[in-house]
Amino acid sequence: MLDRFSRSGANAIYIKEQLKSQGIYIQSVKQPIDGSTSSGDFQQNIHMIFLHYDNQLRKERCMAGTREALMRGVWCAHKPIGYDKIVINGETKLVVNNDGKLLKKAFYWKVNENLNSEQCVARLANLGLKVSHQKMSTIFRNPFYCGLISHNLLEGKMVEGKREKLISKEVFLKVNEIQNKNSFGYKQTPEQINIPLKVFVKCDKCGLGLTGYVVKSKNLWYYKCRNKGCCVNKASEPLNVLFENVLTDYSLDPENSSLMLELLITEFYARTKENEENLKLLKENYQEINRKLERLEQRFMSEEITKELYLKFVEKNKEEQVKIHRDLQQFELGTSNPEDCAQLITSYAQDLRKIWLSGDYVQKQKLQNYLFPKGIRYCKNSGLVRTEDYNSVFLWIALKQGDLGQKKCGIPSLNLDYAALVDPTGIELTFCFF
Repeated sequence: MLDRFSRSGANAIYIKEQLKSQGIYIQSVKQPIDGSTSSGDFQQNIHMIFLHYDNQLRKERCMAGTREALMRGVWCAHKPIGYDKIVINGETKLVVNNDGKLLKKAFYWKVNENLNSEQCVARLANLGLKVSHQKMSTIFRNPFYCGLISHNLLEGKMVEGKREKLISKEVFLKVNEIQNKNSFGYKQTPEQINIPLKVFVKCDKCGLGLTGYVVKSKNLWYYKCRNKGCCVNKASEPLNVLFENVLTDYSLDPENSSLMLELLITEFYARTKENEENLKLLKENYQEINRKLERLEQRFMSEEITKELYLKFVEKNKEEQVKIHRDLQQFELGTSNPEDCAQLITSYAQDLRKIWLSGDYVQKQKLQNYLFPKGIRYCKNSGLVRTEDYNSVFLWIALKQGDLGQKKCGIPSLNLDYAALVDPTGIELTFCFF
């Protein structure tokens, strides 16, 4: 039967066409239709459309029945933790089990003793019930446990459920009032000037970006690893100062600025010819994609290819065209005026620390990611930071400055010797205005 192949309608027809282009035809034992002929292919398409229609009708009937049951107070979804399903006289009911009795205690611990979720989790574990911290918070906010039903099919309505309640509505509201007060002692902030290195700095142990929080009682900001078992925690001010030292070591000495400007202009002009060749190739590729799109349109209009194939290849070529257009803009920016580009870079290179300190949160993040695209890693045990990826232009300046003998030790704040660096094969003339 064709319904065993697919009930997705247009998608099933698309898959069939893809198989057909490979010389593979769908054949149903109970529906002997020759898919290799035009009439057989048409009949299979009709079957697949009707199968999709039938599937949609079943879905609508199922959702209508589920909605009706929910409106009557009957829970139709998966039973939550703390409940068992039993059948009494042919009727399925939800009753509180032993885990539910322990969860009930947790609600009262929250109300009477003002315990936080982690403390409740620890007590439940001692009593034999293991629940994660996140799961515990979800349980505290689930109105199911006070006898109410909330479901997407109810479109925001609350219905009184026909089942055994775990707690009263009054207890549930008190618990959620306590939850909303955020008893953890710190508050995460999406954009906070005191923690500009958030996410940018990675934990050297597990590789996750550090998040940030503030201890309200002390008004102190901290970075911490998002991995709960990692325990990497660092006050924000020392880590910010450490990054300032990185920028200082990475900056261009003003005494070398004139010489570095000349070297950078020379380097840019040396690469101009190569960039022009690359620019020419990109433009040719861009024009070739335009020709492909025109040929695709002609083949579609002459019915040589289906609409699905036409849209698929058009989308693919459009994506490639957008990428080439982006590369063209970068090359044109880099080769338009090497002197201005070099002047801009050397100016920024002298004041990296000053620019970072004077910027707002967004500007700081922009500068950080421009200099070190993959961020930096912080090791709690050694108190050092390191990185494996650098902006090629500023790394080139650092290397040349090392050759001048001004910074023979490399970048001390990154624990990095110039001898360990490999001279980059090229510098990308892409710029970021902070």
